[in-house]
Amino acid sequence: GLGTYFRGWAKAGAGDIMAGIREMENGLAACQDTGAHAYVPYNLALLAEMYGRANQPLQGRKLLDEALQRLEQTEARYCESELLCVDAELRLAMPAPDQSEAEASFRRAIEVARSQHAKMVELRAAVGLARLWADAGKRRQAYELLAPIYGSFAEGFNLPQLVAATALIDSMA
Repeated sequence: GLGTYFRGWAKAGAGDIMAGIREMENGLAACQDTGAHAYVPYNLALLAEMYGRANQPLQGRKLLDEALQRLEQTEARYCESELLCVDAELRLAMPAPDQSEAEASFRRAIEVARSQHAKMVELRAAVGLARLWADAGKRRQAYELLAPIYGSFAEGFNLPQLVAATALIDSMA
């Protein structure tokens, strides 16, 4: 089940989003049919994120709400900051975007990632929040948030997250 799920995730990430989503759903169903609960919140969040990329944020929101509920039930906090990032991104993708709640989710994601020493997730959340602030005309505040986090990396500058951070920082310089 997990193999099918992650094959679908890779397919969706490579651009065949709807076929990937179907495969992810099949793999997740196969896992849950066994009674397995491990990784379910994270897997639901990745699926929700793909629905957001497929311009179906309402479906993504349903899945993310389930992921957040399961997170509370399982205490699987290893993925909490990732779920909060997806939450913020979906809030911004909704037909009526909720920038205030998105900002709160990005802030909480940064806080949780810092407490877990999860630098890449902290960067993801900071890029999201910095984009939100920059779009709202708070470019200095966005730069001051993102630059130190980006500056804490010593390698991996060709990774997509760091490339995105570089582009955003350069656009605010």
